[in-house]
Amino acid sequence: MRFMLRKKLKADAAALADLEKFLLQVSDLPAADINMLALFPVEMDVGERQMLAILVNTPEVEHMVTGDKRALRLIGSMCAKDPALDKRLNQARVDCLESIMLALVDAFGFDAINAKVLRGLKSDVVLQASFGVKKLEGNSRDSLTHYLNDVRSDAPFLRGS
Repeated sequence: MRFMLRKKLKADAAALADLEKFLLQVSDLPAADINMLALFPVEMDVGERQMLAILVNTPEVEHMVTGDKRALRLIGSMCAKDPALDKRLNQARVDCLESIMLALVDAFGFDAINAKVLRGLKSDVVLQASFGVKKLEGNSRDSLTHYLNDVRSDAPFLRGS
């Protein structure tokens, strides 16, 4: 993931510097239990299966972030059949791009986040719909909330706006 992000940001020195500062503050995930990985659907990306296995099996891990909407929907359908998984995910904090962007707008203000997002606007459809030169804060919040609620309809454990 680190290498993928570095490659994606290599043309933007400021964004790459921000990423490097962030990476100094985070740690690598512990290894996932192979038996736990086997419980999750093969349709789910291996990275999301690993993060979910670690979240479920490691009580001190309390937060999961993913941009994979398909995985979130699969996890939601698993929760509907597995009360223990549902309980664990509702105890933890699960975020996606939309919930993080809403939290960033709350914390730093729309104008500051919009200015930062403009540099990477081409990288994501949700960002294109929610941010830009002519976007207003209300439109941005509405767009992000719409996308978030769409995923939350299948994955209610997701952090809300």
